[in-house]
Amino acid sequence: VFKADDPANCLLHEGYAGIAFEGDAQKAPKLRKEFGAREDVNLILGATSLEEVYNILTAFLGRVPPEIQPQLVKVDFDNCDCCFLEAALLAGIRPRHIHVEVSSFVPPPIVYRPDAFDSSIGDSTLELG
Repeated sequence: VFKADDPANCLLHEGYAGIAFEGDAQKAPKLRKEFGAREDVNLILGATSLEEVYNILTAFLGRVPPEIQPQLVKVDFDNCDCCFLEAALLAGIRPRHIHVEVSSFVPPPIVYRPDAFDSSIGDSTLELG
């Protein structure tokens, strides 16, 4: 699944544990096939809310030993990804690695962050137009 163009999935393929947020419904079946049976990979697929993310991650932390933390958190909703990452961190997730896409429309050192998650927007960078 996306081995050549997605470093986060490459790490999961190499056996790393992790949590993958993926908002693209077309990618969900491949991710389920590749990682769905692994207890050390938590997939959050499709549209969701910040509250759901927080609850899912809190439950994830509750079912693994306290010393276990995901090695990787990948966030790819294309809509306030930083909001979802913030929810993960507030839930107590302390990953070794974080993968969040950077928009080429907003290159560093410019910082762009939507005020909040908006489920009516498919891609929050469209707000820039």
